[in-house]
Formats: sequence, C-alpha cells, structure tokens
Amino acid sequence: MTGVFLQGGGAKGAFQAGALYGLNKRGVKIQMASGTSIGAVNLYFILTGNFDKLREVWTNVEVPKFDHDYENIDRVIDNEPIIKTLRGFPDKGGDIKKAYVNHVLVEDRKLIEKKEEIASLDKESRLSNIKHSSLLPLHVERRESKGPREKIIGQFNSEKAFELFKKDVGKGIYEGCRLDGGIKNNLFIEPFIENPVDKLYLIVFKRDFEIPGEIEKAYGKRFAVICPQTDFEMGDTLRFEKEFCRNCFARGEQAARGIELL
Repeated sequence: MTGVFLQGGGAKGAFQAGALYGLNKRGVKIQMASGTSIGAVNLYFILTGNFDKLREVWTNVEVPKFDHDYENIDRVIDNEPIIKTLRGFPDKGGDIKKAYVNHVLVEDRKLIEKKEEIASLDKESRLSNIKHSSLLPLHVERRESKGPREKIIGQFNSEKAFELFKKDVGKGIYEGCRLDGGIKNNLFIEPFIENPVDKLYLIVFKRDFEIPGEIEKAYGKRFAVICPQTDFEMGDTLRFEKEFCRNCFARGEQAARGIELL
C-alpha cells in the first residue's frame, strides 16, 4: 500500500493539489491518506477519484467557492461554499481504502482532538467530517470586524490566530463547536504510525520541513517528502486567488514530477 500525508495550509493547498495530480500522472496509486484542514478537502478529491476536478478547481479558483464575506466576518471563516462544490462531484471510486481526517471539539472550554476514518462512511458523513476539519476560527475584534479583505488576508497568521482562538475558548465563546484539525494537530501522521503502509509520501509547505522522528524510525527509506523550493509568506493561507493558486498548483505538480518515486 502507498500512503500520502496532507497537512493543513489554506490556499497553499493548491501546491498540495498539484503534487497529488503530479503523482497521479506518474502512475502512483494511493491506498491510504490522512488530511487536516485543506488537506482534508484535497483528500476528498482523491478519495472519490476526481483528479480531473482537483486540477480544474484549483487552477480556476472562483473566490465565492472558497472565500468568505470579509465585510461581515464573525468567528469562523465559513467553508460551506467549497463543501457544496465537493458535494456536486460524483464518486468514481478511487483507489483509497482508508482515509483519515481530524478536527477539534470544544468541550468544557478544552480542545479535544477527534479522528475519523471516512472512506467507510456515506457521502454526507464524509463531507461533515471534512467541513469540521477545515473550518478555521478567526479572532476579530468587533470594532475591526468591518475591515477590507486585503487587510485580513495580509495579516493572517495561523499560529497567532490559533493562540487567540484558544483564549476565546477559555472564555466559552466556541463551546460545542467542531473546528479545524490543524488547531491542535496539523501534523496528523498518527494513522501511518498505527497502520504502516509500504510507501509514504508527505506533501508539506516548508522546504526545511522537519521530518518527525516516528516517521524516520518506522519507514527508514520508504518515505519521500514533497515540498516547495521556496517558502510561502504569512498571508498566503487566505490567498484564494486564481493566479496565486494556479501558480502554486504548477509548483506542486513540478515538485511531484521531480522526485524519485518510491
């Protein structure tokens, strides 16, 4: 079996999608995947065998499908438009046998990580888990809530946003919510430690990605890292813009075509 790890990163997921598309074009069949946040979204494309749609969507990004009404933003960056897009895809029966996603549940003012294997679930249950996994919180002061889209995007820092989110959790603001898995665990590799595969590809967003010791120990030389040649910038997480995503997709496809296959 061959596995692929898909971390979270918002619009940087275009690079990830290009890498998946590139691997597919080279004949790599993926039987197991784990994804969080945008990784969970991209996982759905390959779970349902929609590699053509993967390329079509990411290279022709329409802001309403991915984006949020930044003029009236509240406590989350709504992801229903992309979930609606995924819902419209037919299930072509991809090669994946096991697909894992995670999200966090806010309960008693604490963050509890929830993990789910979704390949065995029905369509709506799959999409529900993916929606939770990719629903980003965003702390916005009320006096700043009516701000320009460019300001929010340019200043968005996921680490800072998650820290502010955790403070809001302590105030009881998000009680009962199910949100982005990357808040607690954006390195969702546990499925590949608990259920080892023969070959593993890790698609990540940092060129100096630090390989987890558990992966090195468990896989030796049976894994490969696909990463960009240059790092992304702080505000790129929310840059769901056609040209940006198209370029990222091309970079991901090129990276996948440039590695030595396992």
